[in-house]
Amino acid sequence: MSKKYKVLTIVLAVVVVGLALGLGLGLGLKKTTPPEDAIKDADSYTTLLFEGYNETDKTVTVRQNADNMPTGELIIPGNVEHEGVVYTVQIYSTTEQNQGAFYGNEGITSVVISSGIVSIPAYTFVNCSNLESISIADTVTTIGQRAFYNASSLHEVYIPQSVTLIEAEAFRSAGLISVTFGDYENWKYFSPFAQSDEYQMTENGETNAERLRTYYVYKWEKQTV
Repeated sequence: MSKKYKVLTIVLAVVVVGLALGLGLGLGLKKTTPPEDAIKDADSYTTLLFEGYNETDKTVTVRQNADNMPTGELIIPGNVEHEGVVYTVQIYSTTEQNQGAFYGNEGITSVVISSGIVSIPAYTFVNCSNLESISIADTVTTIGQRAFYNASSLHEVYIPQSVTLIEAEAFRSAGLISVTFGDYENWKYFSPFAQSDEYQMTENGETNAERLRTYYVYKWEKQTV
């Protein structure tokens, strides 16, 4: 092989390697699922919409991108970085059942609620029929009304010790078979008709899942003793 062809071969090889690396980096930028608890640039997530940056409170609201819906494992970060500022993430809250943050998403199979998030608002995962598992950080204190309504594939849930309020119908029509509480004592239920005189939620950390799945008129609140 002549020197001329050797040089040409080397040049072509460099170009091919460069294109491969560029393609790999390009594909990497499209990866939208952040590692748990990571601080990331909010604008880099294409399956999540970060809206309403609050410069005073340093908070931002997150929900799914209707034009590029998340699928598979969904990790909701506890904080994101945007233009050099770190914001604490809040899940989008609404009073309309069909407008929850991840309403009707049939592609999500698992969810990680990262540390820093304090509430799973009402209607967040309504009709997420293929959601099979949920990991709730121990910073969450409230699970809102119908948050997991009709999440029919959700069979097991662990409620961390930090949670003190489960609003009415939070797990109504979900597929709950097993529910375990990090702190199972001193829960009471409240309804429009009656308030319990006894703590009836759990025993030894486990609960009758039917209470959360079908007792839709009740909310549950952990009492301070």
